[in-house]
Amino acid sequence: MTNLKNHSRFSISDLGFLVFGISAILVIVSFFGNYYYEERNLDRLIDNIHWTVSYLCAAALAWFGYFSTEGGIHRFRLWFALGLTANALGQLSWAIQVYLDYYIVPTPSDYLFPWVAPCFVIGYSIIVIECDRSRIRTAVLDALGLITAILTFSLALYLPQREGVGIPQLLPLINHPVSFLTAAALGVLLIPLLRLQPDKSWFFSYSVWEERDFVGYYGTRFLSCRFLRMEPCSMRVFPFPL
Repeated sequence: MTNLKNHSRFSISDLGFLVFGISAILVIVSFFGNYYYEERNLDRLIDNIHWTVSYLCAAALAWFGYFSTEGGIHRFRLWFALGLTANALGQLSWAIQVYLDYYIVPTPSDYLFPWVAPCFVIGYSIIVIECDRSRIRTAVLDALGLITAILTFSLALYLPQREGVGIPQLLPLINHPVSFLTAAALGVLLIPLLRLQPDKSWFFSYSVWEERDFVGYYGTRFLSCRFLRMEPCSMRVFPFPL
């Protein structure tokens, strides 16, 4: 029974690395193809392939990580997977709109992309509670300060460019970088706060760099799903094998 369970876990891990490898190749090829071809329709098609593949694979790898763990410690992974799934569904809806050449503002994706940050915040909250409850207040104060800084930066970046852009169109543009930067920054913040350390024997990551034109500017977003073993001050060990 134990051998069967271990074999199942190794199978999930192998499948995860296979998905990662294939998606990495597709994303790299489509990324360079996006800059090589200048024909508008082909460029748009390659760009959507780049986005869609990266988003779907990120969500798939997050679910692989969730189903490969047992017990209460995997609860936070569920929220990460839900957030990345909403993100993938948002991209799919956008790709369909582009294919049909049908644009409305705000788009359905504008209601799905912002769910990344709330889902990740809930997941991070579970990590803090499981690791060190005494640091909840510190984590909340740091998070509020970080979110305020990100929001201020986004407003300073986009408000000067709002000429001819109404509030309904502007809000999704601001919401996108705020959501993604908040999710990524909070994860980085928790590493020193909780003294998290990566377990190299089970380390697996999926990172996607992507670009999108926002009111004439290219915004860069970084999505990552990392599987770590956490060793906080209390020396409680949480193995996160994939």
